[in-house]
Amino acid sequence: NSVSPNQGDQGSIVSLSLNGRDFSDGSQISLVGASVTIEASNEWFIHSTSMGGDVDLAGAPAGLYTVLVTVPSGLTGELVDGFEVLAMAPSLSGIAPSSGFENEVISITISGDFIDQGAILTVTQGATSLSVSNLVIAADGTSVTADLDLTAPLGFYDAEVTDPDGTSDALVGAFEIMTLPSGDWVQIPAGTFEMGDHFGVGGSNEGPLHSVTLDAFKMDVYEVTNELYAAYLNDAYAAGSVTVNSNVIYQVGGAGEALADTTASSSYSRITWNGSTFGVTAGKERHPLVEVSWYGACAYANWRSEQQGLTPCYDLSTWACDFNANGWRLPTEAEWEYAARGGAHNPYYQYPWNSNSITSSDANYDRNIGTTCDVGNYAPNGYGLYDTAGNVWEWCNDWYSSSYYSSSPGSNPTGPSSGSARVIRGGGWINSAVSLRSANRITYSPSIRYYKFGLRLLSVH
Repeated sequence: NSVSPNQGDQGSIVSLSLNGRDFSDGSQISLVGASVTIEASNEWFIHSTSMGGDVDLAGAPAGLYTVLVTVPSGLTGELVDGFEVLAMAPSLSGIAPSSGFENEVISITISGDFIDQGAILTVTQGATSLSVSNLVIAADGTSVTADLDLTAPLGFYDAEVTDPDGTSDALVGAFEIMTLPSGDWVQIPAGTFEMGDHFGVGGSNEGPLHSVTLDAFKMDVYEVTNELYAAYLNDAYAAGSVTVNSNVIYQVGGAGEALADTTASSSYSRITWNGSTFGVTAGKERHPLVEVSWYGACAYANWRSEQQGLTPCYDLSTWACDFNANGWRLPTEAEWEYAARGGAHNPYYQYPWNSNSITSSDANYDRNIGTTCDVGNYAPNGYGLYDTAGNVWEWCNDWYSSSYYSSSPGSNPTGPSSGSARVIRGGGWINSAVSLRSANRITYSPSIRYYKFGLRLLSVH
């Protein structure tokens, strides 16, 4: 005959009391709507004329519901349009990933509450709207997923969800369409050079001088930036391939390695984490990434390959590199030194800018700025590469051996077959001038995450 209360807000839990006749112990209460049926819990029975139970309205579309009682024998009774779920405005809390590269189609997930079936998603920048397809709203109203076509101008976009009743909520400027920094790589020509220390100022591990011939390859103009790595992390998190533990970013599956730090695990990191989305400390978007392990560099390389439809180079369980794959990878030590020298062979120079001297106007080193700086702040070398000396050290693919130069192959060497540490090249913002020489080589465990270590990628196809 009646139900009290006869309405409740979306997302609430409501205790119902029913009056009528012929109720019996074990009867089940349901709310039956146009698209969903909500089963009650904790039913109670007092008398054949009185019973009740709790209904959870999480994800319940707004509108009128029939109150249905089913007794154990299977007979039913209905109070048509006896209960109303009152609409709550959508409440949006986050979007992942929060960025993507121009001209690609990506899947996004917007989290929140009270998102009704039939809601509309719009992603706009002024008068420009992104094409939205394959929209799916979670049954409990806590998320909406969709595919976005990023064939649109670069910049930040607002994401708005509008319920069928016209109420809406928006994440302002929450999604960014980016390009790779200038989308830039340069073609490094094939050639032969004398690898090692030509001036006798380095350690014994920089010799002997030996001739190396390399095939042509493409190399990033810039060191990988914070904004690019955050884009990778958001994609990887949405795909379930990274997680955050004690504020450190870990690989899910594979070898389970630690990939990078967040600002909460290292004061030097510029990668932020709010529990659902990765971001970048304001003003540090185009600074080179730091606090990244060798493993984190390889995982990023695989993601970048996949973004461009290329075959990834790394097995993320064994970390073996397939040098025949057409994707992006870390440079070999020989490729790195050849590229860093910028084509200056005969005569050779200590530094990438064709000089044997260095000043604070040449590179970011020796704490002359006190931190990293935007990539590309200094003049490029002869191949058009920026920051091959200073700003951050760059991981190379090779295992390290102090005596490798004595047995290195003369053509496309890839380093020792095994080891305990990987090669790092280029010198960092905190290091003295001698560390920035093109021949200088140091070594660290691939698991270390350090405030002056970053990366740059190449592809040979």
